[in-house]
Amino acid sequence: MTTLATHKACRLTDSHLQQGAAGMDNSLTKQPQTQWSETGFSLIETVVVIAIVGICSAIAIPFFLNWRQNYQLQVTVKEVYSSIQKARMKAIKNNEDWAVKITNTAGQKSCDFYSSDGGDGTWNDGNETMTFSVDFSTKPGDIIFEEPGGSASTALMVFRADGTCLPGNIYISNAKNSRFYRVQLSPAGGITMHIWSGATWQ
Repeated sequence: MTTLATHKACRLTDSHLQQGAAGMDNSLTKQPQTQWSETGFSLIETVVVIAIVGICSAIAIPFFLNWRQNYQLQVTVKEVYSSIQKARMKAIKNNEDWAVKITNTAGQKSCDFYSSDGGDGTWNDGNETMTFSVDFSTKPGDIIFEEPGGSASTALMVFRADGTCLPGNIYISNAKNSRFYRVQLSPAGGITMHIWSGATWQ
């Protein structure tokens, strides 16, 4: 009787051990499940985002292009100003007259500087000695020498050895006439820059 009870107890113990081992195996091999959301953008959301990007681009691109054109125009005006200032200093330093002329043709846009009139007292007969020239034909921005209203700028300004000047104006704009600038020379030799407000020079 004791032997039979002992045998049953061993069978029960073996069964429990097998069940426990199987449970441990299952717990070891069972991987934790991570909850990943598979929800993406809907078609409506995608269309809305594309529409917003398109609207922002339509607003920003013209603004940027206009800013770039005005910036290039400002760079040109400052270059003309500094070149004229350089010519005035050359006239004073070398004790000789210097002339500034604008070439404003369809294929050539330049600011030309002459250190001699050829000895004949005139700066428009082709006998002048050109010392340097600033060519704007190859520069970005479609620069033109033109007054508000469309009149071409064909200035001739002469700096004398004492620093005084035969006065004149150089008008600068671009092909779209987004802005107009004026570089003005006074009889005393002063050089100033102005911008057209639409009614007056400021």
